[in-house]
This record gives sequence, structure tokens and C-alpha cells, in this order.
Amino acid sequence: MTTPEYAIAPDREWSVAAGFWEGVDAEQLRFPRCTTCGRFVWYPLPRCPTCRTESLAWTVVDPEGEIYSHTVVHRKYLPALEKALPLTIILAQFGDAPGVRLVTGLADSDQAHGVAIGKHLRMVFPIVEHGQRMPLATLES
Repeated sequence: MTTPEYAIAPDREWSVAAGFWEGVDAEQLRFPRCTTCGRFVWYPLPRCPTCRTESLAWTVVDPEGEIYSHTVVHRKYLPALEKALPLTIILAQFGDAPGVRLVTGLADSDQAHGVAIGKHLRMVFPIVEHGQRMPLATLES
């Protein structure tokens, strides 16, 4: 397995997304869900865009999903990304979290040839370059 190098660490300090990163560190996939109307709120916001309440709870969801869309990045937009190219980017969706789509990468760059819309995936949480866990997809057969 060839884990890609991610030269840019995510901002884990933003309080609105802290529950997501706490879940990743616990090897769980968590998304905010409105406790009033039940809607998942992703990308995280401080309040529900449907009913406007600030009552959100981080909900653990099944890390199995499918590829909604994907692309391959060949151009280094930042010098730090050069080692990671070509980089397969996946837009994943999850049955347990209707309306949520998560942008992620592949845990194993050797799986890039098998990426296809509708393909089953499972999120895993390997420790990457910065010593932190990242949510990455692995393809299931």
C-alpha cells in the first residue's frame, strides 16, 4: 500500500469543525446534525441552514459509502503538492448521512485505477505526514 504524502495539514483549530477532527482522531466519521429538524449540516456551519437553530450534535456515521464523483490532479498548484501528484480526489457520499458529500483522497494511491462513480468505498484514518490522522478512502470490491 502506498499512502500519498499530504504536504498541507488541515486547519484543526476552527471550532465549527472541531467535532469532525475529534472523530477522525478517534477513527470515526462524524458529521454535525441538527437536533431540531434532523438535517445533516455539511460543510459544517454554526447553525442549521434549514431551521436556523444552533442546536447541532456530532453524529457518528457508517464509514462505508460510494464515490459520487472524482478527478485526478496533475498540476501542482502549490509547491508542497508536487510529491503527491498525480493525486486522485474523491467526492464520497454516505447512506447514513443523506446530503453529505465529503472531499477526500485515496489511502492507497495504487487503487487509483479502480476509481469509478458508484464504486463502494470505506473511510479509513491512517496517520499521515504530519503525524495526524486523515480521513481517506479505500476501495471495496
